[in-house]
Amino acid sequence: TTAGIQISTITKRESPDDPQDASVWFATKGIMTISGFDAGYTDMILSFDVATSTTTNGPFYLNTMIVKANDVELPGLPHYEFSNTTQFYAVNLPLPNGTTKIELDGTNLTASFRIDNIKISGLKN
Repeated sequence: TTAGIQISTITKRESPDDPQDASVWFATKGIMTISGFDAGYTDMILSFDVATSTTTNGPFYLNTMIVKANDVELPGLPHYEFSNTTQFYAVNLPLPNGTTKIELDGTNLTASFRIDNIKISGLKN
């Protein structure tokens, strides 16, 4: 856990047999790093779903979040405005070949947000 970031378990269960949904919650401005995975992949894609916790501080714009691969900022987050707290937006960003480190940087955000369903995919060399 980094300052301002926590792993949350969201319980939306109809019965005790239903799984819990773990997510990353950026409660305040923070940076999450994902690292330690194999560099031997091409055609890599970072996918995740994002939602905001509030719209009371004004709108939350997705492109105020910074995503870096191997310490280089990635372009491509759209200027998407969240208008309510129940909507999720699916993000799919191409990653440079050989990426071994990803950062999700929320230091410029005006609201807390939740990242869910994080996936890194690619083709093995």
